Amino acid sequence: MIQSISINGLRGIAKGEIKELAPLTVLVGPNSSGKSTILDALFIAVSDDQGYAIHYCVSGRRNVRRPARWLLNQNVKSDGCEISVNSGIGLPIRTCKLTHSSFEKSDKIVCSTDITDLPYELIAELDFVEDKSVKFRTRSAISKEVREQVSHRQLEILKEDKPDPEALRNSSRLWPISIVDGRVAPKGLDELYSASVTLGRSKYIAAIVSSALGRQADLRSLTENGKPILHCVYEDFSLPVGVQGEAIETLLRLALELAACAQGIVMLEEPEVHQHPRVIRESARVILEAVKRDIQVIITTHSLELIDALLGEAKDRGMLDQLAVFRTNLTEGQLATSRISGADAAFSRQQIEDDLR
Repeated sequence: MIQSISINGLRGIAKGEIKELAPLTVLVGPNSSGKSTILDALFIAVSDDQGYAIHYCVSGRRNVRRPARWLLNQNVKSDGCEISVNSGIGLPIRTCKLTHSSFEKSDKIVCSTDITDLPYELIAELDFVEDKSVKFRTRSAISKEVREQVSHRQLEILKEDKPDPEALRNSSRLWPISIVDGRVAPKGLDELYSASVTLGRSKYIAAIVSSALGRQADLRSLTENGKPILHCVYEDFSLPVGVQGEAIETLLRLALELAACAQGIVMLEEPEVHQHPRVIRESARVILEAVKRDIQVIITTHSLELIDALLGEAKDRGMLDQLAVFRTNLTEGQLATSRISGADAAFSRQQIEDDLR
């Protein structure tokens, strides 16, 4: 589990740190208070495909010309950006350093990452050309510190033994990570459903569908014109999930994303969007069920209803000690946070409401 992250020079955050992240961490605060940037920093730092992660974070800023120029904080751009994440067991598990170069018609971002206990650094290079295309590649390289400490022969052996992506995923210090917010083309619902069924969670999904729809129903992946389409199946008919309304579709996507996750970290950006209060309560149950399975969930939200639902569900399950609310504030690039434990959140509701209202 990630317990802390420090961010220097990413987007609007010139400097900041957030400590004592909980299994369920909820980030609240006014607009432009650093919440989304914290998610971006975590995604870049922990992802096993940093080229994709950086591309994802850049592409999330729509209607901005050459958005790669704005990934790094403009005030500290000359020094680049540094992100470190820690699991609470000592040294940072990962430290990422990003630099940006701007050319007449293109931008280049290079991210070098040191991984604790591995004699390699990962290098991700991205070339953004005139807002139209991006090329990226991720490679490994021997870190400078290791070069200085090993013999020439040892260095040659290390060069022949570069880690592959699967080895990185299996490292005890790395976690699978995903963001659910629809910024880029997400996985298809049928694909998520298949992964959930493979993990033995079909009954769990069926219970969520029935509760959300208020009647007995299930999910099935049916074929239309040779393509799999996920349907809500009732006793005597079925309907594609896409015609059930955005609130139901977003709830089912959330449930399937979490059910398809066997381990790791999931980040949710404003999961309450389009949702009715009753559906928000279902979302809270889905989120707490994932936390119960040791999935770390980090959420940004502007919804007091969602926070109330999470607190209520956590209290009913005896899981308040696994929840923390962080109030965020960004002043002239300096990120400030205050932590409210789950047990204290009910007494601090007015402070939280001030950030949301």
